[in-house]
Amino acid sequence: GPLAPGLKCYLPVAAARGALMYVQAVGWQQGRKDKIDLEAGHLKDKAGLYTCPAAVPGQKAFHATLQVHEEPINVVTREGALITQPEYVLRFAPPLTISNLLPFDIEVVVTDAASVSTATDPARFH
Repeated sequence: GPLAPGLKCYLPVAAARGALMYVQAVGWQQGRKDKIDLEAGHLKDKAGLYTCPAAVPGQKAFHATLQVHEEPINVVTREGALITQPEYVLRFAPPLTISNLLPFDIEVVVTDAASVSTATDPARFH
């Protein structure tokens, strides 16, 4: 089933060889155009923006960014030797995250290409 916000899913390396992964947000179509090749040699190249097309007329597409982090892990081989191998962590996030690290309020106005550029309802961060 769907992976809920904040949850993790582990995929054994043997299961991922030659596999492709597609993103589908619940309520949108599967992003068939944006496939993720799970081969370790190609995985870092797949970081970027992914789009799930609208499922119903009038609905906007859903966008998410994929961040690929390579983290070293220690593994014991069958022979008992300790080796270091990469583990890849895939993180899906909103395409834009705004954090106010200043000691005072700021006003931020974000518009997209289809929006009318006005400052009547700025987002407030505290």
